[in-house]
Amino acid sequence: MLFVSRLLYGTYSAFLTPTFNDQVCNQKAPGTFEASPLNCNEFFMCRSGRPVLFSCPKNMYFDVASSSCGHQALCAGHDASLGNGEGIGPEYTPIETNPSRLVASSTACHGAPVGAVRLDTTGCRAFYQCTKAGPLRLECPVGTLFDSNRMFCEAADVASCAFEQNTGPSTGNGAGNLLNLLCVGKKVGTKYGHPTNCTQYFLCNGRNVAQLFTCPRGTAYHKERKVCDFANNVNC
Repeated sequence: MLFVSRLLYGTYSAFLTPTFNDQVCNQKAPGTFEASPLNCNEFFMCRSGRPVLFSCPKNMYFDVASSSCGHQALCAGHDASLGNGEGIGPEYTPIETNPSRLVASSTACHGAPVGAVRLDTTGCRAFYQCTKAGPLRLECPVGTLFDSNRMFCEAADVASCAFEQNTGPSTGNGAGNLLNLLCVGKKVGTKYGHPTNCTQYFLCNGRNVAQLFTCPRGTAYHKERKVCDFANNVNC
């Protein structure tokens, strides 16, 4: 039986400020998921500028306790002071996305706790939220990509994201196999700089495969710090 409880009215009252983005994402780190005060089926991804509006699949609701969609959810209370969200300036209107969907066949959330966020290893247009019902695939809005380092939807021209294809034994000299050997037995997130391209690096996906990433424009991979840094700070 569906069980949806609501927090007492006033949960959001302490955060209300003149703009919708501030009301929902006030002092929240980019990538934070926040419940919609208008609709229990919806939630926001906080980021600089306009937040991203996601919706849970049919008959699922955003659970504020686990920060994930679920059939049983502790739902944020409706805030009447926000009306229906109309009249908000365009610079603060949330960016809407395509519907989310459960992908039972995905192994993205294997061993991950409920509420965890995982990369979509097939590309950077989407990511997975780990729920009790299974991996939930969420697509970033048009013009953005999922930044694999900062873990939120970022403008496509500055996002650090994976190429569409995984590196593999596609070259005649076996370079793909050699790169994958770097990741054998390595935990998810282990990084290695590209041997010939300073703007790229490899990320181990936890399944003995090296995935190629590119740094945002104007930056290069800093092998000692293991982050994308301003190009003039990198000895290439």
